[in-house]
Amino acid sequence: MTTEITNGAPRVWDRTRRGVTLVGDENELFYLNRDNEVGTFLVRVRPTAMNHAAEPISIPRLDVTGPAVDDTYVYWSEGSTSGFLLRRALRSGDGSDVTTIATTPLRPEGMVVFGGFLYWGSLRVPVTGGTPAPFTSEPDVGIIAVGANVLYVAQYLPPNGYTVRVATMTVNGDMQTLVDLPQYEAPVFNCILDRGQLFWTTTHSTLNRMEAVGSTPVAIGNVDSSQAFGLTADAILYRFTETGYQTMPR
Repeated sequence: MTTEITNGAPRVWDRTRRGVTLVGDENELFYLNRDNEVGTFLVRVRPTAMNHAAEPISIPRLDVTGPAVDDTYVYWSEGSTSGFLLRRALRSGDGSDVTTIATTPLRPEGMVVFGGFLYWGSLRVPVTGGTPAPFTSEPDVGIIAVGANVLYVAQYLPPNGYTVRVATMTVNGDMQTLVDLPQYEAPVFNCILDRGQLFWTTTHSTLNRMEAVGSTPVAIGNVDSSQAFGLTADAILYRFTETGYQTMPR
């Protein structure tokens, strides 16, 4: 998942081949280190710095989710005896300024930051702290991408969820329908917003492209539904291995 912002470098949410979520930009990336025997913890890497070694940002815990970022902070959650603690620390720091902005009983998955709120599942909380609350009264809505001024969401429609609505949503919860699709053509797996277009994989292992303002989706290639892919200005990168990847035109 990616953001599309008008100033600064785009913030990036991506899922690597081994299932590690990366967030940040080309100069600074955050991810969860799950390979340490003492627990899971947040790590920062600065690829363009002279010292680009991984830097621990949080204390190892048994159950950690996230992360997400905005221009200033990085966010994640840590399991505790009282629920999951939603944590925040400066991106530029060493984690010593960490603070808890909220507590939630259920494991937070799919965190993103938009409009001054931290979103996950069907809930959100102000990034400054507060009580988590639903971000919409609409049922069965999930965030698929983050734009400069709107969220992009997918909604399973009644009675059976076989039709999925792709829509935009404002920070106030107002939805605008872009297109209704059969479930097998809908963005229910990997989805990327890039340069005014949405790209996603489907259950039929096709890669679809649609204008972000709404249009009829076009199948442009074959990519496995759960497979990670990336975008440049003129190409799609996919089928990543230890030695390289394949490309196709956008």
